[in-house]
Amino acid sequence: MHAATAAASSANDVQVPALLAEANPTIAEQIRTATDALLGDVLATASNHMTNRFSRSDG
Repeated sequence: MHAATAAASSANDVQVPALLAEANPTIAEQIRTATDALLGDVLATASNHMTNRFSRSDG
């Protein structure tokens, strides 16, 4: 995001939309990866605090 902002700030008004559109997939993928990791952590934590959580002795 910082690289896209730096490139856009030094570009002219015609180039800015193309530069931002080029950076968008990379930024979206970084956000998606971070969101998936956070969701995994939240679900694991919530599952561990449940009274009926998964156990190896479940059978």
